[in-house]
Amino acid sequence: ARSDGATPLIHASSEGRDEIVSLLILNGANIEAVSNNGISSLLFACERGHLSTAKILLHAGANPYISYNEDNTPFQVAIEKEYRELISIMNNGQWGQYI
Repeated sequence: ARSDGATPLIHASSEGRDEIVSLLILNGANIEAVSNNGISSLLFACERGHLSTAKILLHAGANPYISYNEDNTPFQVAIEKEYRELISIMNNGQWGQYI
């Protein structure tokens, strides 16, 4: 992890680097890890509009309903930004089911 507490998965997710995100997950990266300010990989991906990255994280089991920094959850961000496909995945309980 870097000095800000961001793991390689958090860093890759914040930049929308899908191939790296997938590789890190396949090699056992902790998808629920958070940076020092409480932001998870999924929250970074949602906040920055990296929808394909968010889908990878969701299908790998990242929880869209948890907030680690008492701010928005990934689900709330998806609603605010009207990311309909992500909302559908989250609402239908499809997260955690790698496709």
